[in-house]
Amino acid sequence: MLLIHGSGPGASGWANFSRNMAPLARHFRAICSDLPGFGKSDMKPVGSPIPGFFADSVNHFLYDPSQLTEALLQKRLEASLDPRIVANPPMRITPGTVLEELWRDPGLTKLPHETLMIWGREDRGLPLDSAFVLMQQIPRARLLVMPQIGHWAQWEHAEEFNATVTQFFKP
Repeated sequence: MLLIHGSGPGASGWANFSRNMAPLARHFRAICSDLPGFGKSDMKPVGSPIPGFFADSVNHFLYDPSQLTEALLQKRLEASLDPRIVANPPMRITPGTVLEELWRDPGLTKLPHETLMIWGREDRGLPLDSAFVLMQQIPRARLLVMPQIGHWAQWEHAEEFNATVTQFFKP
């Protein structure tokens, strides 16, 4: 489980998820890092696009070389040459894309995964209405709205957050 912090003032992996790491690590391999330029990490290189650089940084945590077999590499190569994939790459940020548009990306309607969204009802940074936009697009999305909570549900009600996340991901 990779816990990714936001980009507000003072954001870092530990600042955002210190109340979640130990409880979640009892059930999952939990990783919490500082994105480049936050916490104790190095700054991102000057001129590198933020979304792409952050995505590359996150991919380093998800990469497990033991999972790369010759058969898998061949399958991925064949898939990358499929004209349908080339014409419609999955959730890729292209140059010139405005980030806010990703919330309305038509690719969200094709997500096959169960998706859990936990929202603070009093969140002023991302108001609850934003969750409903996503709920209409993501076919298998579930929404937990937590009352009397702002933007940091994982911090403000850590026990309920940890229990909900654990239950959602447990087989």
